[in-house]
Amino acid sequence: MKKSLFTLALTALCAATPVMAAETYAVLDLGRHSLSSCAGCNNTTAVRVGVGYQYSPNWAFETSYAALGTTTSANGISGKAQALQVAAIGRLPVADSFAVTGKLGIAGAMLDVTGGVGNTNINATFGFGAEYTLSKQFTVRAQYENLGRFGNASNTTATMKGTLLSAGIVMNF
Repeated sequence: MKKSLFTLALTALCAATPVMAAETYAVLDLGRHSLSSCAGCNNTTAVRVGVGYQYSPNWAFETSYAALGTTTSANGISGKAQALQVAAIGRLPVADSFAVTGKLGIAGAMLDVTGGVGNTNINATFGFGAEYTLSKQFTVRAQYENLGRFGNASNTTATMKGTLLSAGIVMNF
């Protein structure tokens, strides 16, 4: 029964989506990454690259990799943070060229501590933002994301929450 309902819902979604709205895009974002519960940790510069598929005017799926920089705590411990993310993006147009967005997905949040053990956590992620369409080919966007847990509760690294505030450009193909 559940399988039949899922198939029906998926078929309805596909049938209701205009074929012309689908397009592939690439993303380049720059931003600031921060870790909470990290005494004296500095915010780092982050770079994210990704590809996405605009399934309809209101829905997209995106895969991205973010190099979140190397942060150093007050006690001199440093670690390199990275995230690999898959997310669904909802888009709500507010005006002809302006829209607000919401993001929900999963991420592999990696923290490699210098002289220690690396750790990867699989987290649910969420975010929100806004985008402005410059032309059919280019869109600029800004977003805030909660990337979830980095590190672990063992003696090598503490558990910290990672966030990313970014701005970037989307190139439609």
